[in-house]
Amino acid sequence: MMAMGAPVVQTEAVSEHAIREIYKELLGALYVTKMARLFESQLKVINIGLEIFKDALEAQGVPVVQVAWEKPVRLEKEYEDILSKIL
Repeated sequence: MMAMGAPVVQTEAVSEHAIREIYKELLGALYVTKMARLFESQLKVINIGLEIFKDALEAQGVPVVQVAWEKPVRLEKEYEDILSKIL
């Protein structure tokens, strides 16, 4: 059999299951490659919370940005109304 001058070899049809398995393997290899790149790259950290974590990372030479964040204060409705009138 010839197609556009090139020989064509007939093969058995590939099942959908086989295609799915090949796809899963390719995705797995891609995931492993991305994970390897992640662990080969320099770690950069944004720390939200306890500064002791920032200090420990800095001691290991890891660039760290500390974010001073606290949980918003929840006022009772009565006090919230009074403050909204004042401010």
